[in-house]
Amino acid sequence: MQITVERLLALMRDLKPTTGKGTTLPITRHVLVQDGWFAATDLSVYTRLACEEAAGEAMVLPMRLAEILAHERPSAVVTLTPEKGGVKAQAGSSQVELVSGNPDEFPPVPKMDGVLATGVVDGDRLVRALDEASAYAATEDSRVVLTTVCLDFAGQVAVAANGFALSIQPCQLPAPTDALKKALVPRDSVRTLVRLWKAYRRPDVSGVRTTADLALARCTVAMALTQVKMQLLFGQVEWYTDLTQGEFPNYQQLIPTEVNYRLTVHPAVLQGALGRLAPVVSENSIVRLSWGDGMLKLQAAAEGEQMSTSIPCQAEVLAPVPKDPPRIAFGHHLLLPFVRDCAARPGVLALEVKGPTSPALCTMGDRRFVLMPMYVAEDQPAKAVPVGT
Repeated sequence: MQITVERLLALMRDLKPTTGKGTTLPITRHVLVQDGWFAATDLSVYTRLACEEAAGEAMVLPMRLAEILAHERPSAVVTLTPEKGGVKAQAGSSQVELVSGNPDEFPPVPKMDGVLATGVVDGDRLVRALDEASAYAATEDSRVVLTTVCLDFAGQVAVAANGFALSIQPCQLPAPTDALKKALVPRDSVRTLVRLWKAYRRPDVSGVRTTADLALARCTVAMALTQVKMQLLFGQVEWYTDLTQGEFPNYQQLIPTEVNYRLTVHPAVLQGALGRLAPVVSENSIVRLSWGDGMLKLQAAAEGEQMSTSIPCQAEVLAPVPKDPPRIAFGHHLLLPFVRDCAARPGVLALEVKGPTSPALCTMGDRRFVLMPMYVAEDQPAKAVPVGT
């Protein structure tokens, strides 16, 4: 097999996140080359990248080969020859023989037995929703379902929750079936998919006649799901992931339906206000929000020091006579990254609030978030509000 250094390094770079990291099955730390494909797996995710040069006898390439060839000219041609238990690579006057393994021992392509749902969907919307929701998935494995992104086929949304915040992102999914209404995609699987999508997304150019048509062309993904696996096909990529088994929390019951106030602010302005509080903010600080007369006041304190700042906002009273005061408080560790993410996107941020002890519904366009408050009694320390997840 012959391939340029540039092409080989790109394939191995894109497959590296999918290679095995442990020692349960050592061969998964390598890349399989067989029948026109480069493949890698960590036994949870399986990725195949089409490659015309990958013809001839099957072989297994150790990831170390990429480090060795990184010093060669990108346009140089590499000749790869399978050896017993390894591979020989020659580029110009350089030659190296490396131990890798027997291709027959490499895990086979996953079988999609018992497919429950299929469809061709907008890939940009799907991957963006998975990516944005995954930022709110739990990082601790104490409750495994919370380390996933839930695809809700009835709601056409991707959802993630970590006990402090809930992210609900719209996307296009196949229609729900009686046997499959939700699928739980592991957070780590989402990360590998996002990297591949950025490198291999290709618009559907059928019917494209102008550059304007090309700009509007959709990048589609063919989806197939069983009870335990999901397969995505796009461009030169075949991608499979195991699905987490379990019951995702009923996120609908966490979305506030009774609110007294609606605040509208520019997230960049809110981010600036949080930045001004930085001198008195610590990792565990609470940021108190209160509003009135067209202004939103932010207060924080740490180690006896206090600071406040105010920004313009549009505040609406939705209840005839609200019983709850116009204030709420959030953990700084939750509020700052959320606002920073919103400030990076166009549009205004709307917060719908019932009162100090109820979750806040935040929306930007069709993106929805629920933030859990820290209850702060007047002149009393803050305490977390229990969350029923």
